[in-house]
Formats: sequence, structure tokens, C-alpha cells
Amino acid sequence: AFMNKKGLTLIELLAVIVVLAIISFIAIPIIFNVIDSARKGAKESSVLGYVSAVESRSALDDFDSAYVKDGKYTLSRLNDLGIYVKGETIDNTSVVIVKDGLIVEGWFTFPNTDYKVYYGNSTATASSTDFVDSNGKLHNNVGETDLLKKGPTFIAPNEGETHKGIIYLDPTNLNATCNEVLATQNVNNFGTSTNIKTGCMKWYVFDDSESTYKIILDHNAIARVRWNDDNNNVLYENSNLKPVVDSLVTDDGWKVQPRLITANEVATITGKTGFDSSNPNSSYYFGTNNNTKFENQTEEEKNIQRSYHWLFDNLNESTIYGGQIDDNNLYEHYHLYKPLGEKIINGYWTSTISGEEDCVWLVYRIGRIVSYDAGNSTYGIRPVVEVSKSIFE
Repeated sequence: AFMNKKGLTLIELLAVIVVLAIISFIAIPIIFNVIDSARKGAKESSVLGYVSAVESRSALDDFDSAYVKDGKYTLSRLNDLGIYVKGETIDNTSVVIVKDGLIVEGWFTFPNTDYKVYYGNSTATASSTDFVDSNGKLHNNVGETDLLKKGPTFIAPNEGETHKGIIYLDPTNLNATCNEVLATQNVNNFGTSTNIKTGCMKWYVFDDSESTYKIILDHNAIARVRWNDDNNNVLYENSNLKPVVDSLVTDDGWKVQPRLITANEVATITGKTGFDSSNPNSSYYFGTNNNTKFENQTEEEKNIQRSYHWLFDNLNESTIYGGQIDDNNLYEHYHLYKPLGEKIINGYWTSTISGEEDCVWLVYRIGRIVSYDAGNSTYGIRPVVEVSKSIFE
């Protein structure tokens, strides 16, 4: 017998299409969500693997030379230290913050994708839009514009700060990209900035005119120099220091002429009225404008001294006296001109001689400017330069 076969009617065909459309409407987003979750999971796993690799390397460094110091790092810099991880390729411009050998925060991007991963509180959270944590809170304060901006960087001071801004600048190339991350990574073998003369460095603005900034380096570009070989306080122009400062241009390629800060400039910065550079008894602590020692100062006076930390950071045990950054390393191989027995980094010269015989004004590690022996001491050189505001436009 013959079986009579009939096709689908138009209504039945439309019903099938509608059913398939409903199934697609439900299924496709689920599939996309599964794919998106898988992609996010892969990137989160890569970040966790990378964090583990950095922290493992940091733990090993405790028994070797400590390459991974506290601070901000781009992955490019960590790659230079030999830290890699298998898995999803992470962009080298990603940034992590290391503290005590652990990554406490990180902002990770990936090439050819909009996915971003924020790492914080030991958790990696991937997002297709912004850096958010597992609670959805935004964490874009890595300073993406600071990291991606070309050229030097100017950061305006916060309320209550006694400087007039922070500048990240490479004095050998005024147009080079320079920011906090790059400056933090520009350190010597001891992990400090002392004796660094080239590359991206941190400067403090102490004078702001209509067209220029006067800025002082945040560390001693030359760790220790003797003022003069003849044991006297000759003028700065005739001292050992002048040719060493000039050599930053001739030997190191600076594009701006450096000099030393004057004692009167320090007095102006710290609000010391009646300062007399010809009177050696005019020495004072920054917190009191007199010779009351830091430990005997009131809490208010100590806070004032702390506000001028940028003038005496990166010196030996300066944090005991209100500073924020110490440099307690010994620099016997950084001495110039008849090195002496004491090798710690105690301070830096001004260009101002004192009224006392054989004495020069210097900024000392205890938050004090003092008239000190020029003939039997070696102190550092902390350059001052003047830069045009136009380079930040």
C-alpha cells in the first residue's frame, strides 16, 4: 500500500521557526555567558599564576640579592628580572604594587582584548570594561593616564604639602616618558636612588614662576664629595663640588644646567625668618626654626618637620627625625676626593659658605640645616635645575 506523505504546512513551519527562535533567544546568551566566564577564568588564572611567580621569586631573593623591592613595577620591568608565567599573555604595561615581597594590588591588561583583571585582597577579578574587584568596586587609581602619558609628568601638591608639586623627569632627555612607576624602578644595586644620575627620576618643585619650575632631586646624585682638598671653606665656584656638578652635563648628558640649593633658599622654603648665612649660630630644625632637637619637639612641631621630609629623605636614618625614606647603606665606593672613615649618607651640601672658618651650610639627615666643617667631611650633591613649564604641555 502506498503511504501518503505530506509536507509541513505554513503554520507548522512558522511554529517551528518560532520555537527555534525562542530556544536561540534563551540558549545563545547562556552560551555567550559560558564563553565569557571561561575567558575571564583563564585570565584570572593567569594573573594568579603570575602573582605566585613574583612572590616565589621574591621569597628566593631573601636568600640572594633582593631584586623585587617594595614599589610599583610594570611587567616589562619584572620580565627584565626573569619573572615569567605560562598561560594567557599579559600585556607588559600592566602594573603591580609589591610590598614585603607580596603583590598587594595589580592592574592587568591583555593584548588584543578589552578584558582587564584587578588583583587585590589575594583575589583576581576579570571584567570586560573596567578594573573592578569581586564586589564590583572600581579600582582605576593606578593612574592609567600617568602610565600611558608620553614625556615628563607633573603632579600637583596635595593640601598641606610644603612643596609645590612633584615632577618626574629624565634630565638627559626632557621629552622622555617619565612617571612614578619608572622612577621607582630606577634604583642602584642596593634598591635605593642614591647616586643615580640619569634616567627617570623624582624631583620636588620648590619655586613656581609663571613659566618655569625650580626643582630639587629627591636623592643625592653623587653620594659623598669632599668640599675642598685644602681643608678650608673656599667659595663654591672654587670647591671640588663645582666641577662634579658641571660633569653631570659634560659626562652624563644632562640637558639642563644643575647647581646646588643655597642656604637662603632652604630658609625660604621652611619659613625661617631672620636667617643669616654669615652667622653659624643660625642653624635650625625644620620643625621649630630653632635648635630644639626633634625628640624634644611638640607633636605639632614634629608634624611641621615631617611636612618637610622631601628636603631630607633618602639619607641615613632620616625617618627617625620625620623623614619618609631612609638610605642606611654604606657607600665607601661612592666617595670622591679623599674618602674618610665615615661612610653613611648623612646629608648634602648647599652652595653657601658660613661665617665660621672652614665651614659650609648643609642639609643634615635629622631635618636640620647646619654650618659644618668643610675640610674634614664628605657630604652629597643634590642637584637643583630649572625647567620650562612648556615641556609638560
